[in-house]
Amino acid sequence: MRQSAFTQKLDIEGRDPLSLPLAALLYQQANSFWLRKLAHGREVYMIPTRDIAAVVFMTELLTRLRNKGVDLDKVSHCRARQDGKLLDKTNNTKYAAQQIADIIHSWVPTCTTDPDTQHELTQLRSQLAQLRQRVGEDTGDTSTSPTTAPSASSPATTPEPRRKVLTDNIAKTEEWWSHQPSDAIETVERVAVMMGIPVSLLGKNYDALNLLRAMTAAISLIN
Repeated sequence: MRQSAFTQKLDIEGRDPLSLPLAALLYQQANSFWLRKLAHGREVYMIPTRDIAAVVFMTELLTRLRNKGVDLDKVSHCRARQDGKLLDKTNNTKYAAQQIADIIHSWVPTCTTDPDTQHELTQLRSQLAQLRQRVGEDTGDTSTSPTTAPSASSPATTPEPRRKVLTDNIAKTEEWWSHQPSDAIETVERVAVMMGIPVSLLGKNYDALNLLRAMTAAISLIN
């Protein structure tokens, strides 16, 4: 087992994967329940996942089903028959899982990804870069962003009152963000989606502060 934050947390760094203790991979209190089952010769299965969210979700879901006495084999069989499917036991379960996955997928927030929205967002970013550059020139600050060439549809200049409002709002946003906890990014992302920013832009490596600046610019320019 190679060195990583994961192996260090579980104290399994340097171990042979083939001799890894099962209890080391069980989530929270699951080791107490499932190891007792295994010790009595009962069937026990593990599902490896790549992120903790999947582990937490599956643990909670299966715990609730077990506490309610739900037999997944029977439920899957009945559901498949209701839909006119004549499947074996394994495929019944797969079919039911696909339907559940479709339901969960319907909860994912959707937003437009049309070219007009993408173009508008690009314009806002370009205008923001230009305004920050001009503010830096006016104050003698050379640490601002490099000059960004204006697009064909972007205005060459911005009226002084609006520029002041924009720069003030951005400064307030930056100050507000500097005092927010780490989980505040979830709220920012929800607001971004509601404003029409494509989810595809909210990848793993984007800069949250730049996103906030773009959103602030959009609101300031509209008002």
